[in-house]
Amino acid sequence: FLGPLSLVRVLFTSNTVQAREYSCLPDRFEALNLGKGEGVAYRGRVLLELTTELLEDPVKNEVRPLEADVIARIQKSLRRRKYKLFAAFFSASMISEEKDSAIAFEVSIGNHGNMLEDSVAPCASTTPPTNPVYDGEAYSYLPWGDDKPCTVVDSQWEDISYRLCAVNMFLKIADRLTKNIEKISVAVVAALIPEEQAQLAIASLDEFILDCTRPLPTWEPENSPETELDKQLRRVREHELKALRDHAMKTRETVVSVDEALTQLKAYRDVILNLATEPQRSFPDIVIWMLSGNRRAAYHRIPAHEILYHTNEDFRGRSCGITQNIILKKPRLSTDEENGFWKIPAQIRVIFWLGLEKEQSKWKEIFTAAKLQVVAETDTGQSSYIEDLFYNETRTTANSWTVATPTYTNAQGEPKETPEDFPLADGWQWDDQWRVDYNRPCDDEGFEYTVNAKQGGYVAVEKMYHTFRRRRIIRRRVPKNSVAKCVEETVANQSTEHWEYAFNFESAFHANEHKVDMARRRRWHRGIRPVDGKSAGTTCVMQLSAPGSSMIGKLVVPRVYLCYSGRTYCRINFNPLHAYFTDLFLTRSVHHFSGTKHYLGPHTWHLRAYLFQARGLLGADDTGLSDPYVRCSFQGLTQRTETITATLCPTWDETLIFEEVQIYGDPMTTAICPPPVIVEIFDWDNLSSDHFLGRCQVSPLV
Repeated sequence: FLGPLSLVRVLFTSNTVQAREYSCLPDRFEALNLGKGEGVAYRGRVLLELTTELLEDPVKNEVRPLEADVIARIQKSLRRRKYKLFAAFFSASMISEEKDSAIAFEVSIGNHGNMLEDSVAPCASTTPPTNPVYDGEAYSYLPWGDDKPCTVVDSQWEDISYRLCAVNMFLKIADRLTKNIEKISVAVVAALIPEEQAQLAIASLDEFILDCTRPLPTWEPENSPETELDKQLRRVREHELKALRDHAMKTRETVVSVDEALTQLKAYRDVILNLATEPQRSFPDIVIWMLSGNRRAAYHRIPAHEILYHTNEDFRGRSCGITQNIILKKPRLSTDEENGFWKIPAQIRVIFWLGLEKEQSKWKEIFTAAKLQVVAETDTGQSSYIEDLFYNETRTTANSWTVATPTYTNAQGEPKETPEDFPLADGWQWDDQWRVDYNRPCDDEGFEYTVNAKQGGYVAVEKMYHTFRRRRIIRRRVPKNSVAKCVEETVANQSTEHWEYAFNFESAFHANEHKVDMARRRRWHRGIRPVDGKSAGTTCVMQLSAPGSSMIGKLVVPRVYLCYSGRTYCRINFNPLHAYFTDLFLTRSVHHFSGTKHYLGPHTWHLRAYLFQARGLLGADDTGLSDPYVRCSFQGLTQRTETITATLCPTWDETLIFEEVQIYGDPMTTAICPPPVIVEIFDWDNLSSDHFLGRCQVSPLV
């Protein structure tokens, strides 16, 4: 029994950027429309009424039209209210595969915000396409700099906040129970004195008793009408909360051991999670898509109640206005094997806010406006950089291999300086000597061969008709003092024209001009604001048409940015803290600001990850052993440990230091919800790609 006039969501999938009807040709993701996997595309909602009756005789199946009084009763349930969905993207990192196309993110709720949907008004639901930048080790990131893209999605839905707020209330109670259970469990493992363990158990019971006395959200006249199921569900919840409170008070007086208290707290949490079930949650989920060129590459779904705003903090979504880190995933069928989905498509750090349009000022209170600045260049955030040169040789049918002219070039064939005269940027120093790069298709001497250097087509095997060969030499440079200083000097010396170059308009654009480039582009910005300066709306819809044309122009929406600029420095105290995570030891040192000065620019953080050892790894080689190394990723920076050969229990005993890590946003928010550290273990292979062995996510201690 769902109750009269309940809305049910229908959420399926398709993985192509085509028309809404998609294609007549089937693809492997068509099975997701049949429920064979997690749906990723909104398909609609169904307004229905389910009732159950006990009859003496069976009745035949039939379809009858709705009666007039039922249609009139339905109208009260169709009232809509205007909602705003805001999202601010702070970073996008760990991009593993989509490196050759510009990447953008789309945020949608229902059909609103979907670029393929033309039945709703356009909105600023996508971030600007940005070319990813290699982080120097394994992944790529998007160099947004001080201008963080935002999305704004306007939509209209039924006001069922009294249902969603009740879900949020129970989930927060369950979260507090989970944290208290973890505290008690840690105290038991740490063998604290019985008095301290008892104090933790009693305090957890007292907090739970207080939570059970909190009133449930009430129905308001502006909300959608209550159904019979709403009334019955409220009675059940109130009865269960009273029973849980009485039982917890009795347990507090009669409990004799910490283990018994833990058992009761876990049982209370299970009951609370059952009460959080809401069958009439008709609000569509928020779907985040990563768009790579014209293809939808990865996604993430967020239930609407988790980011719903309410003036009462107990009823507010636990992720509303909170900076959260989201790992996207690829669409997959339930029958797909796990081996093909171990790579992380991308990790984003983002803030979401969903609420009524009249309350959108609460979203603006989270941030402080700042001036626009030019984004940093491609070295931003890197702790090391690989410089490369190509040594060239040529021959004729009558001669053997001789030095070519020019002798040294870059990958595009443009002349470069010799290794002895190669310029080194200010603020950088060499980390090693020039060496031949054998980690590519080449022969034993590092050469690759071709018929014509201008046409390319290099191969690793020498043939008699080959007249040109080259080999790549590389050398690593590292910052002398700080990367931030180098970036500032580099940006100051850049051209003020800000062109991007490419071979043609279909190719990927880059910052430095090459001789083979025949196309260039640059982007223009211009800020707009309401004429009276008092408009509460954030979205501006413009209609573009040709001068003098009578045809209806295309509707476009300007993009929204959250811009940081300017810096206010304060006195800082250096305070390194340490945290143990079984075999993983992480340290993170932060700057504690004294005073109440406001800081508009990014905050600089410092992370230390101490990796001691691993045990019981999988054997990836034919010998039954592995050659493991650890790859550690944090906020667009990636480092790796040394490779330990032929072992299943490696001991690295190594500290990875991430210096000059810039994180935007309130430092108190970062301290409460720091970005996670992704730790991955791989087996090194000399002949093929490295084998993935496992991954864990660690929250650093601030």
